[in-house]
Amino acid sequence: MSPAAGLLRVGAVDGASYLALMAAAFVNAALPGPGIFFAIGRSAHSGTMAGLRATLGMLIATLILLVATFAVLRGLLLISPEGMSAMRLFGASVLGVLAALLMLGRPMRAGQMPRRRAHGLGDVAGGLAMGLTSPLHLVFLLAIVPQFVDVAAAGWLDLAAVCLGIVGVTAVPMVAVSLLGAGALLLSPRGALWITRAGGLAMLGFAGLAAVAAF
Repeated sequence: MSPAAGLLRVGAVDGASYLALMAAAFVNAALPGPGIFFAIGRSAHSGTMAGLRATLGMLIATLILLVATFAVLRGLLLISPEGMSAMRLFGASVLGVLAALLMLGRPMRAGQMPRRRAHGLGDVAGGLAMGLTSPLHLVFLLAIVPQFVDVAAAGWLDLAAVCLGIVGVTAVPMVAVSLLGAGALLLSPRGALWITRAGGLAMLGFAGLAAVAAF
């Protein structure tokens, strides 16, 4: 039996282990990372809804990666070292493109017309692409979930509870920084411009780290 066995029982979730997993997921989401910088950069660039749409895309990506994590831990999906390296390189490319978009764009001016629906969907797509290709995100899930969940023995309701919990606690800091970035845009467009550029620069740093780790 694995060390995690019994922490999540079939048909029932051990409360202490579940709360510990949620706390770990919240800390991981709250730490400054590509997701945080992307959400605050989009909201500082185009307002609250842009940051929230980007957050929605990243939360959908988190849900998809959780399903992939369960598949890996159940032996249904194999990720080779070569596959992880390719994911890191592709993720670095995506982060680099999104970082450039943040750094080159200018914040929306007061009274400017809202973005068109197609552009709004682009925010969701950007968040989804960043979340799915972030090797840091997948590695965290593969490392932390087995410490609290015996995925092989867990029932589908247990796994659904884990998914909803992690997505929920991840949303809290993401929504908070989106509101922070939007507030900066309202108070000081120039300050919002620097927040956006700083976020893009930080994302370039993460892209570099991901690229180096691929070799």
